[in-house]
Amino acid sequence: MSNLPASSPVDGRDPEVFARLWARVSRPEATPIIPNSAPAGTAGATPALPAARPEGRSPAHAEPQGRELEEVPCLGRASAVHVAQLQGQIAEELETTRFYQALSHRVPAALAPTLAALAAQELRHAKRLGAACFLISGVRYWPDRRTAVPRGAWMALLRQAFAAEQQTAAAYCASAEETLDPALGALYRELAGDEARHAGVLLDLFERL
Repeated sequence: MSNLPASSPVDGRDPEVFARLWARVSRPEATPIIPNSAPAGTAGATPALPAARPEGRSPAHAEPQGRELEEVPCLGRASAVHVAQLQGQIAEELETTRFYQALSHRVPAALAPTLAALAAQELRHAKRLGAACFLISGVRYWPDRRTAVPRGAWMALLRQAFAAEQQTAAAYCASAEETLDPALGALYRELAGDEARHAGVLLDLFERL
């Protein structure tokens, strides 16, 4: 304050002097309180309050920049315990896809479209499981081993497929009950319903023979 002229008032009545004083003692982001300059006869009126600062999170409450995006309850790192199981299920779905593809060339022509459609749906299952596996682990798993061409009478093979579809549906239901990941549980329940419907498709096919 020694830099101010001796004749300058320091009680806030001079707006220019007050502004300089405020700038020296306040935070850079604060808004100065301008002394009331109301017309004569209104002395003593309450000075205007500083403008309210926009609401928002302070730096202490800001989201950390390095937060791991994988730390989520759905298809994240917490579900890594299911990766090996998912890989096995992907491989099984691909084997079933190739089984139906191969068998579609051995059955009567009227039945071939049904088996081709089942093969396409099993492939879709493998892709959905593969997407879940990638989201959890960050690694794309897609085995490239070929399934042996099924041998035996095609009706006997379809009977085996009927039983396998029911077993797979039950296995997916059990997996849905075991996981704590709601997204993975929903996927397993969806696939269980699909596999049960596949068994129904095969049952209808046998009824038409």
